[in-house]
Amino acid sequence: MFVSLRACLLGLFAAATLLAQTTTWQTTHTTNWHSNGQCGLESNALRMTVGPYSLDVEEEATIVTQGTVSSGDSKTLEIVGQFQLSPGSALRSMLLWNGTKILKAKLKDKTAADSAYEGVVDRDAPVFVSRDPALIEYLGDGTYRFQIYPVAIGASRKIRILYTVPLQALSSGPAFEVRTAFTVGCVSTPSQVGVELRKSASAFDRYVLQHGDTKRTVQFGATYQLPYADLYTARYYVSYPEYRWHDASAKPLRITPDTASWNCAYATELASGNGRGNYTAIFSHVPDSLRATLDEVFPSGNYTLETRVTAGEKTYIADMPYDGCFGVYLKSSAPWDGRVYWTAYDDEGFAAVEYTQTLAPAIDPVVTATLPLVWGAKYSLVENSGSLGALYGFIDSKMSLLALESDTLRAAVAAEYADNGVPPLLAGEIILAPSKMPTAPKENVIFEFKLPVLVAIKEALKRMLVTVLPGRVILAFGELASSTVRAALFDVSGRTVVSWSDLHVQTGTAQLVLPRALKGTFVLRVTVGSETVQRRVVVR
Repeated sequence: MFVSLRACLLGLFAAATLLAQTTTWQTTHTTNWHSNGQCGLESNALRMTVGPYSLDVEEEATIVTQGTVSSGDSKTLEIVGQFQLSPGSALRSMLLWNGTKILKAKLKDKTAADSAYEGVVDRDAPVFVSRDPALIEYLGDGTYRFQIYPVAIGASRKIRILYTVPLQALSSGPAFEVRTAFTVGCVSTPSQVGVELRKSASAFDRYVLQHGDTKRTVQFGATYQLPYADLYTARYYVSYPEYRWHDASAKPLRITPDTASWNCAYATELASGNGRGNYTAIFSHVPDSLRATLDEVFPSGNYTLETRVTAGEKTYIADMPYDGCFGVYLKSSAPWDGRVYWTAYDDEGFAAVEYTQTLAPAIDPVVTATLPLVWGAKYSLVENSGSLGALYGFIDSKMSLLALESDTLRAAVAAEYADNGVPPLLAGEIILAPSKMPTAPKENVIFEFKLPVLVAIKEALKRMLVTVLPGRVILAFGELASSTVRAALFDVSGRTVVSWSDLHVQTGTAQLVLPRALKGTFVLRVTVGSETVQRRVVVR
């Protein structure tokens, strides 16, 4: 049975997803058998523009093919690679150089984009027709595949992409973590990678850049030459007596704002269109006055601290460490009320300290312009909740970036981007049949950036996240090893309202279905193995 090269490559990439970032070349037009080889990274540069809750990254790479071609046409090679971006990042635009000309990609239906790309490459055609495509598509779990055609052996191709990275709420506080796309994957690289940092008008004044073991205060407008070794993590495999290989994955750069970024919120509204609704980003640290009260009431530190926000009819509840950061992006039909509710529970599960924090969201359109995009990418790519790429303008499971020769920019426009910059997509460059255009969820959707994963049962329960939705409660444990969870809901008198046994945990979460018309304040008890934890939940 004949299996096409394309099918083999898809299978290999599917198996390789999340294992390594790779960049290689392969022949496309041959009469005997196909050959492939390695690529080098001639140059790599990043320009980052920092905002209050999102960071735009322009990344440029020049990739050169290396070695010799044992079979096939050495002038019609294809560069193929894959990379992984940080969770919730939105890959938004691409430029491709064809000599002195610049092509700007369009965002198209994934199936149509793949078909158009293959139509240009036309691997079975004996005669090569000089046309120029590039394709970037989403493989899942933050991993992308890119293909550039054609390139001759020993020659190079230049590509530049734009992606947006959201501010994450880590246990140490808010931070941007940037995983580069092209830095890792080639067998030869520059010794240094240039990173230029710029500040948007609405960003904070002080940030710290961390790469490897180095931390430094950011000087905006400066370009930092970072050692290549700080940007990747290598893994080596040895099989006795001769077989030895290694792969590498990107080591994230961390850009951390000062504490002014805590206790801030941003809001915007789309009044019409498929994505209409209220969008909010909230970042909060334990308030100092609350911390003082907790130290007084719980001198031993033996309590559970909970945060809660409400928008419309939905409430989001999460546990917090004493020094943790609360971060949430939400979309709702009604505006958020500007309040973060903090509650500390004693060992019996009863509220001992309650505190209401009020934040005034910034609503400057310049500040909040990318909120819908950040929400859409987080919801679609991290929550695996459907395709929203065509609606918000980013690559997802159904939309890919495709650049064809017909997408060549006019000379005057191309001159603007010869040295730097990636123009975001225009409305007419997002191409999808109207009947296939997705609609953002109409109901309120609230989700969180989870704290770093802990697999121990006791720690997983301690960090368990609780989300209350109509008719159900979602428990998020991270990478909990156990798959047997028991839970029970008690009223304020201690009587059992409903219980669940042998709950199945999928992708770190379990779902509790609530009785109809159930409303009120309850104590939720969750047991995994011999460990038990209690949480207060409000069902509205």
